[in-house]
Amino acid sequence: LKSEKDVIAGNDGFQIKIVATMHLKNPMVYIMHDHFSDYYVIIKHYHSVINCIIAYSNKIEKEVKAIDGVDVKNVYKIYYPSAAVTNLPNVSKKKSDLFKIVFAGLIIERKGADLLPKIYDQLISLGMNKFELQIIGDGELLPSLKARFQPCSNVSFNGWRDQHFVKNAMLQADIFLFPSRLEG
Repeated sequence: LKSEKDVIAGNDGFQIKIVATMHLKNPMVYIMHDHFSDYYVIIKHYHSVINCIIAYSNKIEKEVKAIDGVDVKNVYKIYYPSAAVTNLPNVSKKKSDLFKIVFAGLIIERKGADLLPKIYDQLISLGMNKFELQIIGDGELLPSLKARFQPCSNVSFNGWRDQHFVKNAMLQADIFLFPSRLEG
């Protein structure tokens, strides 16, 4: 932070706890990205350091405004924007028989990364032998996945990459594998 005018945005309690603990004077924006009770508890306990709360649904906005101590004038419902992809390549014409699968995200259990070996094995057991699994991301399960897939020439790891890389990988893929157990 360069000054007390820099805005701090957070979508979990970590940033808010830092602001409260360090007695920072910076404006704090809290983004409610899901309807988990923990997020409401954070607001209940730390509303005095939050200058603006962004809710992405009517339900969340209503519940946040009902929390004692929250200044309802500082609660805004703003829907998440989504990027519009233009000039998509013609993906209807496959260039090869190879079925391309992309997993991108944190390589942790909550995102379903632990399910990748089972999914891979099921594809093999179904007789699908012309596929490629591209894993993009980083996380605590990465070493075990690399060890498990080390003998598999049709599995590649790309580490953590920027959104342009991920977007291009997804555009080239036949399917985006998203076995996440919990999303916002």
